[in-house]
Amino acid sequence: KVNSDMYTFLLQKKEEARIAKESTISHLDIVDPANFPEWPIKPNIPQNLLLGLIGGLALGIGLAFFQEYLDDTIKDPDQAKRATGICLLATIPPFVRHETQRDALPHLKSLPQIAGRDAVLDEVVPKKNYLITHEEPKSLASEAFRALRTGLHFSAINKDKKTMLFTSSFPKEGKSTVSSNTAIVMAQTGAKVLIVDCDLRRSSLHEKFGCTKTPGLSEVLTRDVTLEDAINKTAMPGLDLLCAGTTPPNPSELLGSEEMRQLLLSQRDKYDYIVIDAPPVLAVTDAPVLTMVSDVVVLVMEAGRVPIKAAQHMREILGRLNAPIAGIVMNDKTGKGEQYSYYGRSYYGKAYGYRSGYGYGYGYGYGYYSDEEPQHVRKGKRWENFIPDKLLRNLKKYFPK
Repeated sequence: KVNSDMYTFLLQKKEEARIAKESTISHLDIVDPANFPEWPIKPNIPQNLLLGLIGGLALGIGLAFFQEYLDDTIKDPDQAKRATGICLLATIPPFVRHETQRDALPHLKSLPQIAGRDAVLDEVVPKKNYLITHEEPKSLASEAFRALRTGLHFSAINKDKKTMLFTSSFPKEGKSTVSSNTAIVMAQTGAKVLIVDCDLRRSSLHEKFGCTKTPGLSEVLTRDVTLEDAINKTAMPGLDLLCAGTTPPNPSELLGSEEMRQLLLSQRDKYDYIVIDAPPVLAVTDAPVLTMVSDVVVLVMEAGRVPIKAAQHMREILGRLNAPIAGIVMNDKTGKGEQYSYYGRSYYGKAYGYRSGYGYGYGYGYGYYSDEEPQHVRKGKRWENFIPDKLLRNLKKYFPK
């Protein structure tokens, strides 16, 4: 009986609990049943990718504008004219040709038959000393040189334009290539042309035309040989070459001597044109000296390499000498044009001490004599070559280390 009463009591309590549960009113309603998620709610990958793309584009554009702000080199003819006030004569397009090491360095063929020998010989490299106006007279670059020839012919600098001097701001801008190809296109018209390598420190015309360097101009000026013995006949009809000769200890004095002036005067009646390949204006004093005996001065400028202040300084130097500047030849030999090119600045900073005084110091003489690096040039801080001088001075002021 006790168990029966206990069981009845528990059933009664269970029923009361059920009634109490059913009578409770909930404030929550089930709208939709929960589903198992197919992908995580966070992170939102598409949104993050879109934001990253937008941020990357904005950063890239900002860096491009910042690089443009830091780049103070002349990249197009209009910029060159605004910076120097000198008109454009012609723009030379890139005309790099290639050859194998087997053709470029024939002596490598004598290497023993070792592993990898043929791979080295078959490696393709840019062809050096390439005279395109002679080897490809119908090319676009040859047409550009003919346009330069026409521009020089109709320039109103001087009616008697026999002696033409080609120079540049810095080395390696292509002045020797421009002067040699210009001499070739002049000779192709039937004119008799003499090209003189006056870059006594770093001569290169003998390599371009395949002649011996000596005897040359320096031997003629020191009267070691006669001019007739020093002049070389080239493979181009009507074009003669006077190589630089042995590098003398006093190039500027030789080029500015009375013997040099008389040499050029004596050849004016023998040749229709005399083309002078002169050293860079900002490297040494040889080119300004030679402008005194020239009828026309042509400035060769590589696109994206010459800083604006350097070009203006070159213009000031030649202006003080009343040099008969005919115009600028924009040499786009790398095909960069208006694109960025900091090679020039780092190259000159390394080889010629490219910073001092007012921002563009010219300690070029040492490097121009040899390939050694000047002792005063900073090492291990190539990033400084990409920073404007004013900003660099402020950085060093607040961060001396």
